[in-house]
Amino acid sequence: MILLPRMNRRGGIGTWSVRVLALLITLASLVTSGCKPKVDDIPIGAYLSLSGPDSSFGTDVRDGIVMAIEEVNAHGGVHGKPVRVIYEDDKSNSQEAANKVRQLIDRDGAVAILGEVASSRSLAGGLICNTKKIPMVTPSSTAVDVTEGREYVFRTCFTDAQQGEVAARFVKETLKKDRVAIFYAAQDNYSSGLADTFKSAFVGLGGTITLEKGYQKGETKFTTYLQAIKASGADMIFAPVYYNDMAQIGPQAAQVGIASSSFIGGDGWDADDLLETTGAELDGSFFTDAYAPDVPWPNSAAFVKAFKAKYGRVPGAIAAQGYDGAKLLCEAIERAPQVTPEAIKTALAATKDFAGATGTLTIDAHHDANKPVCIVQVKNKAFHFFAELTSHSTGTAPHVLAQADEVADTAPFAEKLAAALVTGLAQGAMIALVALGYTMVYGVLKLINFAHSEVFMMGAYAGLFAIMALGGSMHPALAGAVGTVLAMGASALLGITIERLAYRPLRKRGKGPLARVTPLVTALGVSVLLQNVAQLCFTARFRPYPRLIPASFTLRLGGISLSGSSVIIFIVTVVVMVLLELLVKRTWFGKAMRALSANEDAARLMGIHTSSVIARTFALGSSLAALGAVLYCLDQSQVYPTMGVVIGTRAFVAAVLGGIGSITGAMLGGLLLGVLGELVKLTDYSGGVDVLVFLVLIGVLLVRPAGLLGSSRTEKV
Repeated sequence: MILLPRMNRRGGIGTWSVRVLALLITLASLVTSGCKPKVDDIPIGAYLSLSGPDSSFGTDVRDGIVMAIEEVNAHGGVHGKPVRVIYEDDKSNSQEAANKVRQLIDRDGAVAILGEVASSRSLAGGLICNTKKIPMVTPSSTAVDVTEGREYVFRTCFTDAQQGEVAARFVKETLKKDRVAIFYAAQDNYSSGLADTFKSAFVGLGGTITLEKGYQKGETKFTTYLQAIKASGADMIFAPVYYNDMAQIGPQAAQVGIASSSFIGGDGWDADDLLETTGAELDGSFFTDAYAPDVPWPNSAAFVKAFKAKYGRVPGAIAAQGYDGAKLLCEAIERAPQVTPEAIKTALAATKDFAGATGTLTIDAHHDANKPVCIVQVKNKAFHFFAELTSHSTGTAPHVLAQADEVADTAPFAEKLAAALVTGLAQGAMIALVALGYTMVYGVLKLINFAHSEVFMMGAYAGLFAIMALGGSMHPALAGAVGTVLAMGASALLGITIERLAYRPLRKRGKGPLARVTPLVTALGVSVLLQNVAQLCFTARFRPYPRLIPASFTLRLGGISLSGSSVIIFIVTVVVMVLLELLVKRTWFGKAMRALSANEDAARLMGIHTSSVIARTFALGSSLAALGAVLYCLDQSQVYPTMGVVIGTRAFVAAVLGGIGSITGAMLGGLLLGVLGELVKLTDYSGGVDVLVFLVLIGVLLVRPAGLLGSSRTEKV
């Protein structure tokens, strides 16, 4: 006989049964916890950019840390205990960095923290560490204020004040250059801070800053800026930017006629991805760094040998700094009388003559590392040690000189305006090509397909793999053409799949109070899904795109230089727009699209297979996104999982601005946005171009809610 728990009068389980159940759960948890082996190690947290735009830095630092900890544990660990590192991915985001540091301290009980590479994220994470009184060591964040006023934050690298001063002396005294332009990312702590230190030191040495240009972080088209820099008459260009930006600046500089040896940068250049993408266009350029693979230091040579044996590649400076950061932290913990945050902090502050892979260093009173600065040269698509200099800087923040120290720009305004207009039209054509996909889907479904930007990204990857597979068996130009067609086909299938699995079931449910909201939420969900799938399958690293159009292939209209890729993009976009207009107005499929746009029920009664028309529309729009993606990557030279976000946003704005649902309107909106963005670059405004773009959009919609060429009538596609 089976006894069931006695039910109370309300139909619930009796009190005694609840007590027995609670007792069983408690006993189970005690048994489970008792089975767990007690971990007796030293937990260290590491927060790194393992995904996102700066993932190359994060993975390199992690490789260095892993090797250092393996060596430490192989020699008995620290205080006789193994060191355990808990890694967290901050996704190249400052807010995420702060969250990950909290988790490492509160959840994982880390007694010390390693990270980050980027100064902006070390500032965020360092604030948490300092507040919670947990020591943090950053291997490569150089902004002066990372350690300033923070008792628990240390660094094993030089500061921007030090490398900026060394770079200025190298340009003025070694290269004998007197006129320099500065080109930096305005919203980035590292880039803007290093620009200030270089400017202060260079002007103090008697040099002249011919022009200082800041650009919006995330910018991909630099031609207008570079035209102005070239016209300023600068002998050198100081570009303290990260490798992913420099990978695009290099080829675009070559297109406007700037010599490859004209640049000098900071340690943010150090990444193999830079060499793979644009090594030839920077041949002969220099940058400051903590190390080079061929630096003549015994400890460095030993590190390079061990790293190559473990990973099968030559380590960069970021990996070496990660190694040094982990080794120095472990050495400080070993010197500490007990493994507590306070004791570790005291031991870190007392570090003197630590011999690392990036040189011998001593932690000073500011918690910065006194160490030599290397001058590294890009030569034959490799990084080579050139010179070693010692900084004369005190390590404090420099006095920032006024903008008036620049030489007045004497280039004719008409010439600069014409160059900006031509570049803007080419850039706008690319935006328009993507905007056509938004406007076509909206025309037949009245749906904003926010996943279109990720279809664009997936098309870029499909083109990359197709072109690489075909490159060995056919001419590069033919491989590019065939690869583009294959990418368009793959994206068309992806578009049909998205429509069939995500949108069609919602459409068949009929109308309701959430009939318009649910597809929007679904579109956003598909967008996030595709982006994460791309990161999982392709990793978050920037991949170089095959250079099918040489940077030297340019067209000159008077004093204006226009890249061959920009010309091709503009011509292709115009041809596509004309063909689409003919398709919509002259073919049965176009008539079916217009009928469906006007009234789906009426179109169905007329014998039109509406589901088929909608699927074909998705396929056509997605294939155009792939076409635009391949052309975009041939111009920008790289592909990455988040590449569709910026251009997708601008394309959506272009479609709305021109009148969403109008093919001609999408083209007009894209061209207007492209030209507006380039005109903004002629000014001294270094903030976000997109802010002004949205202000213009709001202004136009206040006057014409349907857009410039839009109509309130529903029959227009």
